Amino acid sequence: MPPGPGLLFFHGGGFLADSVETYDSLCRHLALKSGVRVVSVSYRLAPQHLFPSDYDHALAIWDDLAEEAAELDVLPDALAVGGDSAGGNLAAGVALARPTARLLLLYPWLTLTVENLPSPNLKEGSLRDLCALSYLGPEWQALATDPCVSPLLAEDLSKIKGADILTGGWDPVRPDGVLFADRLRAAGIDVTLEHFGDLVHGGLSFPTSSSLAGRALDRMARALGRGLGVITSK
Repeated sequence: MPPGPGLLFFHGGGFLADSVETYDSLCRHLALKSGVRVVSVSYRLAPQHLFPSDYDHALAIWDDLAEEAAELDVLPDALAVGGDSAGGNLAAGVALARPTARLLLLYPWLTLTVENLPSPNLKEGSLRDLCALSYLGPEWQALATDPCVSPLLAEDLSKIKGADILTGGWDPVRPDGVLFADRLRAAGIDVTLEHFGDLVHGGLSFPTSSSLAGRALDRMARALGRGLGVITSK
């Protein structure tokens, strides 16, 4: 098989949980429907590893993959990065720091701050609070404004070449994806934004047993394939 485009995928789990194994079905579905080689990876998790450990590890994984892409039959100049939820946060952080072919975000959690969203996504005592505290430590509210923690707050988006973003109607982080797509478009960057009104946060994890998850992932896989030149039809 000749080398082709690849996707480095970071799983979700609030920076605290989940693994390559729990995301196997989702990643296999993406690979099958997009024609893109998907490299799903583990990374350091909180609270054993606080920021910037996860972020630094994500960058190191990207650098290693870019250097060894040929061994995986992946074209180094056609390597995308993606993830869902907290994994989307790490993927966006990588795309902002490294030149990637494209960015795939599935209901991404892109800001850990309270005041930068139009809706009260982070309420005291919420699960998002707990994840942010576990990821950043006791000073999480001060650290949350760092663009490496909250990619939505980054000033320079020029390293992102294109993005495919999915949001769900029953998703507390929906504004993150919408606002990020708006900012990318304002910067003249090619963006596909797909919204599924009945989709819950984490709802893509079972594409073989949920017809909605299957349809949503199909749509995102085709967008990714088109963005990387694997799929030419509309």
